[in-house]
Amino acid sequence: MAVALRRFTPVLISRIQVPVQVALYVGLFLFAQWLVEVWNLPLPANLVGMLMMLALIVCRVIPLKWVRAGSRWLLAEMLLFFVPAVVAVVNYAQLLMVDGWRIFLVIAISTSLVLGATALVVDKVYRYELAREAGRRVVSNFQLSILCLLITLGLYYANKKLYRRFRKLPLMPLLLTPILLVAMLVFGHISYQNYMGEAHWLLWLLGPATIAFAVPVYDNLNVIKRHWMSLSAGVITATVVAVTSSVWLARLFTLSDEIQRSLAVRSITTPFALAAAKPLGGQPELVALFVVVTGVFGMAIGDVLFLRLAIREGMAKGAGFGAGSHGAGTARSYELGPQEGVVASLVMMFSGILMVLLAPVVKWLMF
Repeated sequence: MAVALRRFTPVLISRIQVPVQVALYVGLFLFAQWLVEVWNLPLPANLVGMLMMLALIVCRVIPLKWVRAGSRWLLAEMLLFFVPAVVAVVNYAQLLMVDGWRIFLVIAISTSLVLGATALVVDKVYRYELAREAGRRVVSNFQLSILCLLITLGLYYANKKLYRRFRKLPLMPLLLTPILLVAMLVFGHISYQNYMGEAHWLLWLLGPATIAFAVPVYDNLNVIKRHWMSLSAGVITATVVAVTSSVWLARLFTLSDEIQRSLAVRSITTPFALAAAKPLGGQPELVALFVVVTGVFGMAIGDVLFLRLAIREGMAKGAGFGAGSHGAGTARSYELGPQEGVVASLVMMFSGILMVLLAPVVKWLMF
């Protein structure tokens, strides 16, 4: 009996590790929401929670092993959490029919500018860093909502497995899964409100997923310390080029004020984009849609653009992908190499944090 128990215990621990750690992130997110409401903090709850988690890890209050598995799961499945927001495109069919080509032109031109400008700036600064370092060193609505949630989960994970096998752009989970779900809603005559009845929990999990960024930040503190100049240059360049090009191009194409505000944050990953959109007055569903289009387009053209610009440094490519096409670009960066992937992750995170902090300033300057 004792021998069997000893064999069973490690298996049980390994199986409950991720759910327990995810519950910890959820609890911290709820606590952060309470702090923001009670103290009327100017920061969103997910960012407050991430800073709290990072502080707990750095101060060794929480051992890293207590939160690493949960962080990996939340970040690995982050695309799933904002699939419901992307499905909101079904509510904007008329808008896309009228302004769709102009919106896409804004995203295409601005994303190209962000990818190119960020990669060029980081390429130069990184080379300077290397030279300096070398010098120093030398049924019911409820049932229907539950069914929609289960279908979303099933489609996403099946799509994810398919993409891992074939690695084709049209098979990306963030592209194909929402398309299939939109088709289901349209041809099944299901309202977006019914779909979001229970699927909204996936969108809500973006809060805990944002907090999980504290673990990769901690894991890469050495990279941040060593290449802070390149990373800072990339983040600042990306933020300035993304916001100004998106807003100015949107105005050039006479897009509505709501679309301009939603496009302003399209170049950062969804958890941060949704947080930054609130003070700007952007529409969450449009923001999620624009973020997805930006990510897919940036990942598709990134390699060709870097080749044309003669970008050879992995640091610069990673920064460009992370800044210009966030999650999708980061996935592509990890395919290029570990350095590119780490840099893309860091630039994506810091660009998002900076945009959230500067959102009130952007509103004052641009709107």
